Amino acid sequence: MNDSIFNKAVAASKWSALAEISSKVISPLIFVILARLLTPNDYGVVAVAAIVISFSQVFWDVGLGKALIQREDQVEESANVVFWTNLVLGILIYVILYFSAEGIASLFKSTESIPVLRVQGIQIVLASLCSVQTALYQRDLNFRTLFWVRLITSALPGLASIPIAIMGYGYWALVGGTLLGSLAQLLVLWKASSWRPRLSYDRDLARQLLGFGLWVMAEGLLAWFYVWVDSMIVGAYLGPNDLGLYRTGNSFVQMVFGLILSPLMPVLFSMFSRIQHDIDLLRKGLLVVSKLITMIALPSGIGLLLVADPLADVLLGAKWIGVAQVIGILGLTNGISWLVGANAEVYRAMGRPDLNTKIMFSTLAVYTLAYIWAAPQGLTVFLWTRLGVIFIAIPVHLFVVKKYLRISPFNFMIDSRWIFIGCAFMAGAVWVIGISTEYMLDIVKLTICIISGILIFSLFLLPEKEFVKRIVTFATRGV
Repeated sequence: MNDSIFNKAVAASKWSALAEISSKVISPLIFVILARLLTPNDYGVVAVAAIVISFSQVFWDVGLGKALIQREDQVEESANVVFWTNLVLGILIYVILYFSAEGIASLFKSTESIPVLRVQGIQIVLASLCSVQTALYQRDLNFRTLFWVRLITSALPGLASIPIAIMGYGYWALVGGTLLGSLAQLLVLWKASSWRPRLSYDRDLARQLLGFGLWVMAEGLLAWFYVWVDSMIVGAYLGPNDLGLYRTGNSFVQMVFGLILSPLMPVLFSMFSRIQHDIDLLRKGLLVVSKLITMIALPSGIGLLLVADPLADVLLGAKWIGVAQVIGILGLTNGISWLVGANAEVYRAMGRPDLNTKIMFSTLAVYTLAYIWAAPQGLTVFLWTRLGVIFIAIPVHLFVVKKYLRISPFNFMIDSRWIFIGCAFMAGAVWVIGISTEYMLDIVKLTICIISGILIFSLFLLPEKEFVKRIVTFATRGV
C-alpha cells in the first residue's frame, strides 16, 4: 500500500483520537462511579426512556439535518425550514410520548419508567431546538466548536448525576444529568452560533428538503433497529433489571472498543476514497487495515471474555451480579465483529454505500427472529445467541469483498495467521492462570491475567515485527 497515503491516514487518526478523548476518557470514569452508586434496575428504568427517545429522534429529525448539510444553495432559508419543522415535530412527538408513557412502560414491565418517560422526554424538544446549529457547524466543517460542545456536554451530565445519586435519588440522577447535558448543549450552541430563526416558512423548499430527508430517515430507522432492537427485546421479555445489566455491560464494552478503534474509523473513508480507482491498492489497503484491526480487536474481545468476572467485581462491585457474563460474551462478540469493521468504509469509497445497507437489511430480520426466540429463555441464552448471529453477517461481508475486490478469505487468514495463533495461545494461558489465581484478590487476579495475556500475545507477534514496526513508525511520526 502507498506509504504516504497510509501515513497521512494514521496521522489524521491521531487528531481524531484527540477529538474523541474528551468523551472517551471522561465517560468511563463517570460510568464507573455512577454504576457503584446505582443499581441495575435504575439503569434499566432509564434505558426504557433512552430506547424510546432515540427512536423518536428518527421521526422529529426526518433526515433534515443531513439535508441541510448537503445543501449548496438557499442555506439560510433551508435552515429556517429545518428549524420550524423539527421544533413542531419535536413538540408533537413529546406530547404523544407523554400520553402514551403508561402503555410504553407496561410493554417493558416497568411502571417506574412512566414518570421518567414524561420528564426525560423533554430532551426531545431541547434537541430539536439546536439541531440546525449542529448541522450548520458540520456543514461548515467547524468541528472545533463541536469539539468544545462535546467536551462540555460529556462532562456535565455525569458531574451533575453523581451528587444526585449520592443523595439517594436513584435513577433520577441519570435523568437529571441527561437533561442538564441537553440543556447545556442547547445554550452553548445558541451562544456560539450567530444563526437565528425567522418567522417564515418556505413550503416549496420544505418539500425539496423532505424529499431528501425521508430517504435519510428510512436509513436512520434501519440503523436504529440495528442498534436498539436487542435492548428493546431484552427489556420487553426480561424486564428492567436484566435490561439494566445488558445495557450497562454493553455500554462498557462499547467504551472499550470505542477508545481503541473508533479514532481510526473517520479516517478510513477518506483514505479509501483517494485510492478507489486503483483496485490493487484498495485491496492491499483493506488487507493492511483489517490486519491492524484484527491485531487489536480480537485479543481485546477474547481478553474481556476471560477476565470479565474480576473486572466486573473491581469496577462495578457486588450488586452487579450477572453483568460479568454480559461484558465477557459481548466483548468477544465485538472482537469478532470488528474483523470486518473496515468493510463498510471500503464499500462507500467504491461508490457502493448500498452494499452495507443491503447487508444490514438482509441480516436484521434474522437477528430479530433469533433474539425473539432467545430472550424468553433468559439473559444467558440471549447473549450466546447474540454472539452466534454475527457468524451470519461475516460470511456475507467476505463474499462481497471477494466478488468486488477479489480478496479471498484465505488471503486474510494467511496474512493474519500469527494473530490467530497468538490469540489461541493467549486464551489458553490466561484461562489456566485464571484458575490458578482463583483465590487471590480480584484486583491481583485481574492484573496478573492482563499482563500475562499481553506478554504472551506479544511473543506471537515477533514474526510480524516488520508490520508492527511500520505501524508504530506511522503512528509516532510527526503530524
